[in-house]
Amino acid sequence: LQARGIQCNLTLVFSLTQAIACAQYGAHLISPFPGRILDWYKTKEGRTQGVEPEQDEGVVACRNMFAYFKTHGHSTICMPASWRPSRGAG
Repeated sequence: LQARGIQCNLTLVFSLTQAIACAQYGAHLISPFPGRILDWYKTKEGRTQGVEPEQDEGVVACRNMFAYFKTHGHSTICMPASWRPSRGAG
């Protein structure tokens, strides 16, 4: 679709590998889900306590995706969706 001038937003991006593939294929925009990434790690590790945003795996994943795009000259926009409070509710 991108080749036909239709800008695409790829959603449900959960890893740097997926983000790189999107950028390499010319996606205009990706929407990683940092809240879902955080949920997965919390479940996997049995965590019930929140973490500081700097250690939030979803935040870290989005930061790494954005950094990769900038480092490698991709114009893909990284617009995260589905945020969760790192430190717990409210």
